[in-house]
Amino acid sequence: MGRRSRRTSTTTSGRVPLASLLASLLAGCAGGPESASATTGSSASASASASASAAATTTATSASTTTGAASTSAAGETTAAAGPPYVALTLLASQSDPLLGAGQGVTRRDGRIYAYGDRQGTGVIREYDVVAGEPPSLAFSGREVVLREGGVDRIPHPTGLTWHPDHGTFLGNTVAGVGTIFVVDWAALWTDGALDDAILHELVDDARSGGTRPELVRVDGSWRLASAGYLEGDNTLRLFDPAAVAAAAATSEPGVLVGEAPIGPWVQSLAYSEALDLLVAAQNLTYGAGWRLSVAPPAADGLGEVQVIEEDLPSGELEGFAWLGVDTYAVLITSGAADNLWIAALDPLL
Repeated sequence: MGRRSRRTSTTTSGRVPLASLLASLLAGCAGGPESASATTGSSASASASASASAAATTTATSASTTTGAASTSAAGETTAAAGPPYVALTLLASQSDPLLGAGQGVTRRDGRIYAYGDRQGTGVIREYDVVAGEPPSLAFSGREVVLREGGVDRIPHPTGLTWHPDHGTFLGNTVAGVGTIFVVDWAALWTDGALDDAILHELVDDARSGGTRPELVRVDGSWRLASAGYLEGDNTLRLFDPAAVAAAAATSEPGVLVGEAPIGPWVQSLAYSEALDLLVAAQNLTYGAGWRLSVAPPAADGLGEVQVIEEDLPSGELEGFAWLGVDTYAVLITSGAADNLWIAALDPLL
């Protein structure tokens, strides 16, 4: 009840009933989960030594609620924001996991949260359990994957992690503006704790510049692999045929790119909810700094009308966003060593 009372001033009108909202959010993001066996493996012992020093520290933060029509800080100051009000965002608490390195993104799968980062030039994926509470928190499970193959850094800077039971798992890597998309075996990834037997296919995302940020989205009844660049201008949301991606050597090949539309600058990652039919772009305000969320329904020609949330948000470099799958809670990730995991409420509005 405490969390709800902190948000009533800006979210009481036009809210989705909580029971309906809970059911829709628990339905998951970007399709259904793969087999539960994908989250079992022998890597737990390899990473158990890291878990002792990886306990996340939770810090309460003053509530700041932002909608598409206006944003209200804890001090009561109201500022205009662009776009229709699809959602209202309230930051609730922050946690620290320094062993993530420079966080690059976050996603939810099979009831757990997976954050990926660049740990001094080595890519990692770390697994967290969602701990019940008001608000909930994240607890490192003791399992992580090091994105190396044969002991060599293969995906040093992961940018995007997404999956669908019919299309598989896609993992992005961006180095010096060049993006590569990997199709990976999720179960093998966690069995070995590395990439040695997990890479099924790879291709360069060269249809446009700015790297890659893969995220599966549903558009007009068909699943597409979306991506975007980290660019200031001329940035576009690309829509790829996932079956073509799994067979091509490059996204520039004929038949891979099936749609494209402008998107805002400095996109760090994408997150899609099929239940809400909303795509969220985690962005920066300037190169390497600031928080911005752009929220819109995906469409065949790119995006519907966009809500921009950028007022009264923390400093630092926002990198990613995901729904927790519990009530209306979400997690946001930054590249910092401290306070790099933020718990928020993201209330859909009518």
